[in-house]
Amino acid sequence: MLMKSRPVSILFFFLALATAWPSQAQTARPQIRVAVSTATPHNTPLWVARDKKIFDKHGLDVQLIFVSGGTLATQMLAAGEIQVAAAAPAALVSLIAGGEKIVMFLGISNTSPFTLVAQPGIKKAADLRGKRLGTARFGGSSHTSALIALDHLGLNPKRDNITILQTGLDPERMAALEQKGLDGAMLQRLATKIMVGKGYTPLLNLNQAKIPYQNTVLA
Repeated sequence: MLMKSRPVSILFFFLALATAWPSQAQTARPQIRVAVSTATPHNTPLWVARDKKIFDKHGLDVQLIFVSGGTLATQMLAAGEIQVAAAAPAALVSLIAGGEKIVMFLGISNTSPFTLVAQPGIKKAADLRGKRLGTARFGGSSHTSALIALDHLGLNPKRDNITILQTGLDPERMAALEQKGLDGAMLQRLATKIMVGKGYTPLLNLNQAKIPYQNTVLA
């Protein structure tokens, strides 16, 4: 029932947003630019609405823009380059705390999609001491999930000399693992499945661990 209500909630928001624009010629439609920071099932309603022309049916000109990570999406929102960001709230919170007038109005997912995946030779959490862990951008969902995962495993980046690196999205992190440029990485579901199939070690699946985390919101 919840999944069915999300597309409806999203549609009503965009309808309300469109009516907030100053009156224009009847043939003109205000363009609503939406930054989507991850290619995950959480954002499926947006892509379905576009592909099925649901936005068009209701007179909405919605442009979906795929960007590299939630931090960049929220920076674009703060700069006025977009009207809506579909991203993790981790990056949004710091902007709001800094005085930005941003409102998070719809939660889409309340668990993290990330798994801490390590090199085949790393079998337990203690093996991560002194190692390199890859995320996307600092302050984003993968970075926050990495900190949560390490804490859950009883590790501390500073105390245990774990270096967290910004290494791009899942494809870049997967490549860095295979090239031995990383000892571990935060990966989403499909990337995790691929790497585990190649023998890499899933040290902690945050979703299966049922660690509460608001992962994706519209703002």
